[in-house]
Amino acid sequence: WRGYQERFVAPRALENRQRWIPTTQASYTQMRRSKDWYWRLPKAIAVATTPNEVLEAWIRFRHKLPKRTYHYFKVLRRLTEVGGCDPTDWRLKFITSRLHAIHRKVLNIPRLMKYYAQLHVTSEMEHLTRFSYKMLPKYSPSQLVLMAHAFGIARLQDKKLFAEVARIVEPRLLEVSPTDLVRLAQAFASTDICHYTFLCQVSAQTQVRVQQASEGTAPPGSCPTFGQLSELAEAFARVKLQDYSFFEMCSVQAERLLAQGLPGPTPEALAR
Repeated sequence: WRGYQERFVAPRALENRQRWIPTTQASYTQMRRSKDWYWRLPKAIAVATTPNEVLEAWIRFRHKLPKRTYHYFKVLRRLTEVGGCDPTDWRLKFITSRLHAIHRKVLNIPRLMKYYAQLHVTSEMEHLTRFSYKMLPKYSPSQLVLMAHAFGIARLQDKKLFAEVARIVEPRLLEVSPTDLVRLAQAFASTDICHYTFLCQVSAQTQVRVQQASEGTAPPGSCPTFGQLSELAEAFARVKLQDYSFFEMCSVQAERLLAQGLPGPTPEALAR
């Protein structure tokens, strides 16, 4: 201790006697740093152009809580937009495992069903189905069609769900757009559910709209195009629905298009 030098500087008496009281509110800088993931995460998801970048953006902020439902919808939608990923990827399983716990809180179940179907996460679709039965009467026809379309994409057969969708949509077929009519028929065809009573109602509604369009009394945007008629005919053929009046109408439409044909390649809808 011979070479010891005292470097302690005694504080002033007032500072030395004050009691330390921790503050209950963070400073502006600290608060901003703790909340900046609310805009950094959506920005990172939006900037990502590959599935790997989307998943890495989520993993980077995996510890930030609480995550809201719209955060999961954003990342799943972006994954489908960039082409999807391997359903066995641990990062996708990490996202779906956190979303699994709040399935009962999701309001827009049809949209989530479609994301799961496009990403081939069938196990989560089966778990989410149990919460959808009570919500079916509260959904609009377009949402019900979207749910059936999701099952058609994933090729999952749920006869109870499709029967409920058919029961609710049948009296409101006038509200269904031509695109949704095609999706509905394709969903039944993809899942091999032969609900001929409902499909005949879809066929009759389509024929009524075509008849109204020929008379000039159809509302704008309500009449299906010939391409949509051909897709409906293909869906009816897959479920072996023998609706002669519908196919006769399609043949008349095809004959008119052939008679009025222009030089060039045959349109895909007419070739089908």
